[in-house]
Amino acid sequence: MKIFRSIFCFLPFVKAYLPNLKAFRIQTNDAKFSLNAASISPEEINIIVDYMNKNNADDLRAYVNGYSELGRESSSANAWSQGAYVIDDITLLSLDKFRMECRAKVTRKSFFGKVSSEIRNFAIKFENSEELTTIDEIKLHLMEMSRKQGLIASTAKIYMIPVGSYSGLPPNLRLNSIPHSTLTRSFVYKGINSALFAAISDPKFSRRMQIRCTIPELNSQMDIYRVGTMLELVREIATDLVDRGNRVKICVQG
Repeated sequence: MKIFRSIFCFLPFVKAYLPNLKAFRIQTNDAKFSLNAASISPEEINIIVDYMNKNNADDLRAYVNGYSELGRESSSANAWSQGAYVIDDITLLSLDKFRMECRAKVTRKSFFGKVSSEIRNFAIKFENSEELTTIDEIKLHLMEMSRKQGLIASTAKIYMIPVGSYSGLPPNLRLNSIPHSTLTRSFVYKGINSALFAAISDPKFSRRMQIRCTIPELNSQMDIYRVGTMLELVREIATDLVDRGNRVKICVQG
């Protein structure tokens, strides 16, 4: 397996590709971070609804266009005349393990130019909703929906919704301290390894992959680039892969 010089791993980004991941745990000497399943409460649902409306308007639009009956109506109407069916002002009203309830303004333009508008309430049903039993699984499902619509960067925002098992970054994560502390480096290494192992174990993904990391000490374009941190990371990845029974080949590209 090739280990590229440029290494990047952002756990929320990678978790978008792992809808079946039920739990994830990071353990360091100084702190403990867990992503274990949690029950669903009305307060958590309200937090997700408010967060999505404020920060993920593009995702909501993509969900409507890609997964709702309203989106199918829009595609059909606009296939004949672009702009004949416009969906605006999309608001997420509520959600549960089965569906999202939304409201949107629909503007129609007839063949003769007559314009009419109405407010429509509609539902976006979740696929495989019987598997969504925790708030974490709902978040992962939303991330997967965004990924399928090409909104890869949005998955990090959804992951960081402050509900479920997400507990934020570890305390005292000072990336402006050079060299980075043992806690900081361990947090990065563990996150990369866990995401990598989950991706390798999923048969849907190619075994050829690239990890890219741009924290200060692993960014070769910065004057604080530290090759020791890079070697430490390569060692962690390689030894953990071997411990799991994988064959490892390290290629150094000059």
